[in-house]
Amino acid sequence: MAPEVLTGYYGKECDIWSLGVCIYYLLTGSLPFKSKTPIRMFQKINGGLFEIPDQLSKPCINFLKCTICPDPESRLTAD
Repeated sequence: MAPEVLTGYYGKECDIWSLGVCIYYLLTGSLPFKSKTPIRMFQKINGGLFEIPDQLSKPCINFLKCTICPDPESRLTAD
């Protein structure tokens, strides 16, 4: 769930976030925002705090950082 969804907004930018999360899962086998409590998970989501495994290529890492970006204005677009 994109950070803006936590505040009640949903737009096309949220779909790019979800795409990034799905690709992260396909590449790593785990979700990017793991946490023992929902509150901590939401904090990680809002801060865009996730670990990227070293074995991923630089273009892949860049893509993930551009799609799983907490600021919807700075997030990669479909265009």
